[in-house]
Amino acid sequence: MPNSVDHVTCGACVGAAAYLTFCRMFQRNPTWLGLVGCTVAGSALALGPDLLEPASDPNHRRFFHSLAMLAVLAIGDYKLMTNLTVGDEEKLGLLAASAGYASHLLMDGLSPRSLPAV
Repeated sequence: MPNSVDHVTCGACVGAAAYLTFCRMFQRNPTWLGLVGCTVAGSALALGPDLLEPASDPNHRRFFHSLAMLAVLAIGDYKLMTNLTVGDEEKLGLLAASAGYASHLLMDGLSPRSLPAV
């Protein structure tokens, strides 16, 4: 996968940032285990788009590499955060993973080929 190291690095950073932001917003004390877990989740999901749509040709970007997928992530994150039956730990892990996936899309969106709408 081209740029996989860049995607993993960025995903790890946004996963960690999501964890620290969540802790600050909800007045929780960060833990090393939480930080490492969210860093790993963010870095792992940053590879998601290329695992779902491998870069086998220059036009490999379809739905899982699209602006529509970013919208799906945003709506899913909103529904997750407003769901009272989901615990804080689960929300935190899923948000870190979502942030990692979104980081991949945003990085690809800044490339010359950009992202398709759908």
